[in-house]
Amino acid sequence: MADNGTRVKAADDPIVYVVLEGKRRALNEASYLNIFNDWEGIVETDVNGIEDGGAIQDGYIGNANGESYLVADTVKYRINGNATAEQLNLKVTAPRALSAEDAGRLSDGPQLG
Repeated sequence: MADNGTRVKAADDPIVYVVLEGKRRALNEASYLNIFNDWEGIVETDVNGIEDGGAIQDGYIGNANGESYLVADTVKYRINGNATAEQLNLKVTAPRALSAEDAGRLSDGPQLG
C-alpha cells in the first residue's frame, strides 16, 4: 500500500490521487497545483487496489502556529518537517495562512512523515 501523501495514478487514466489515511483521494487541477510543486514523482499503479476515499474539493498547504499542513477539505494533516515536504514534493514555500480559529475548525488527520 502507498504511504500517506503519495501521489498515484493508473497508467491509462489522467486522474491523479493523493493517498490519505490509506485511501486514494482524487485531486482536481486547482487542488493539485495548490499542494504539489510539479507533476514529477507520480507513481503509476493499480489504483483499484487502494480504497476510494472520494474526491478532494478544496486542497491546499496551510500554515498555523508555525506548523505546515496538507489540508483536504475539512481535515488537516501535519507535515513532519522539510524532509517530508521534499520527499512528497509538497509546495510548502507559499502556504495559506490559517488563523487559530480556522485551524481549530479542521479535524486532525494522521501526520505525514
